[in-house]
Amino acid sequence: MRKIDDVLNIPCRLSCKEADTDIIFDGVLTSKDNCIVFIGRTEVNTRNLSWNVKYTLCGEIESTPITLLNASIICMSGAGFGDVYHFVQFSPSEIIVGRSYACKEEEIKIKKISANIQALNSMFSSSPVEIIHHFSKENPALVNYTYPTSINATDDEGSLSIYQTIGLGWSKNSVELPIIPCIDYTFSSTASIRDGIRKIASVRNLFSFFSNDYIPLENITFSDEQSNDTQLCYNLLYLNFTDEIKISDRPFLITTENFSADFSQIWLKWCEFYSKKYIPTLFYEVICNRSSRINRFLNFSQAIEVFSVHYRNKEAEKIAASEGWKGKQVPLKYRFKDIIIFLNDFLELSPTEISNLAQALSDERNFFTHYNEKYDIPAAQELFSAGRVVHFMLLALVYRIVSLNDSAIKEAARFFSCGSLSNDIKIVLKQIECTQYDNMFD
Repeated sequence: MRKIDDVLNIPCRLSCKEADTDIIFDGVLTSKDNCIVFIGRTEVNTRNLSWNVKYTLCGEIESTPITLLNASIICMSGAGFGDVYHFVQFSPSEIIVGRSYACKEEEIKIKKISANIQALNSMFSSSPVEIIHHFSKENPALVNYTYPTSINATDDEGSLSIYQTIGLGWSKNSVELPIIPCIDYTFSSTASIRDGIRKIASVRNLFSFFSNDYIPLENITFSDEQSNDTQLCYNLLYLNFTDEIKISDRPFLITTENFSADFSQIWLKWCEFYSKKYIPTLFYEVICNRSSRINRFLNFSQAIEVFSVHYRNKEAEKIAASEGWKGKQVPLKYRFKDIIIFLNDFLELSPTEISNLAQALSDERNFFTHYNEKYDIPAAQELFSAGRVVHFMLLALVYRIVSLNDSAIKEAARFFSCGSLSNDIKIVLKQIECTQYDNMFD
């Protein structure tokens, strides 16, 4: 696979088009402040360039074709009287290594896009490699490799395949067989680069809920109409701006054995849910971006309230009306109560505990939103426990909406937060004494 490091800090010549004129730059692609920038010089007066335009720059770096997409000007100098050269710094949103496209981004058409995301190895329930511990002269093999069955699904744009393969690396001192998890998406008809990124991001975001953690978008390649074999993705697509979030090496809550048999249905359900961008985006941000204490609890609570309003408003209204509510805006406790009932196969609460938990979560949310002293100030341990409870509730909502088996969700509940979910619920319900913990504001 091509790497972005292979084309950095090498003198090159790239060009862009401005008002039907090709402007040629001699320069270098380099890393600056954790991003890749192109620093170039040209004899063309930089007054012809616009700060507000996104440019496409293309050319070659040591015979390797390259394209910079959506390149913004971040700095210009040398435009004074008598200057021969004008210096410009460009910051691209994406960099393509392997193709030089002298056209607009929307004119670039791809057939297939792939991503090898190392964090997904923790999602697979089994490994394609079996180590042979008792090798001998008669049986010299060190490992056995099996071709695992890929997990496949289709939608109205194309087909998706998830699988593991192995690589091979060697030196004088070692031989390596890295296990490579792969996401392949093949479009039914040619699509834009942007559509390809969107599709891979959608798969990544689904698996982020399965992992209950951030998963990076990395090692993205694609094939286009110029590819000799459109099934082989050799062209690197490097995303220049990515989240700087630490990746934890921990087991997924949902693994392939939990979803592989039903993945076609799960994928279609996820696509339907994901098409409503604002809700899954909010969920993803809450799951992947780190927050703590009060902010953490409020973020998860808001996400659950948004879900209730858009997906279960009638159910919440019905519960509220059955308990005498006659207003226009459904109180939060009834929204919590409906969600808890919806998820009670995994929480296993009595009717009284359901009502009490809904009230307790609603009171905590209202206190930290309005700081109204009519609500009890929760102890620190109560807040932490409430944060974990609403955290799992949010995950379980996604698991249910994509139709994961109840047994898989129950297993996720058991592994979530080291099995402390039931204990956290008891703390929120004050069934466990927490007086040894300080008040949040003491």
